[in-house]
Amino acid sequence: MVYTMSAQEEIPGLELPPRPEAPHHGECCGRGCERCVYVCYEEAIQRWEKRVASLKTEYQAAQHAGSRQPHE
Repeated sequence: MVYTMSAQEEIPGLELPPRPEAPHHGECCGRGCERCVYVCYEEAIQRWEKRVASLKTEYQAAQHAGSRQPHE
């Protein structure tokens, strides 16, 4: 699954890492290499998706915790 960040998913105040760039046309030699650039790209996308999800969860938890603090 390829993750696509839409404007609706952006969270104001939360800076997310840039999405990995897809391989450029011609970077794959087409020989079915075990470590093909497309395999590496998919792995990078998966790591990025997990990181983005983690950052969003942490940010939302911090926001929620901050809203629970008594106002002075």
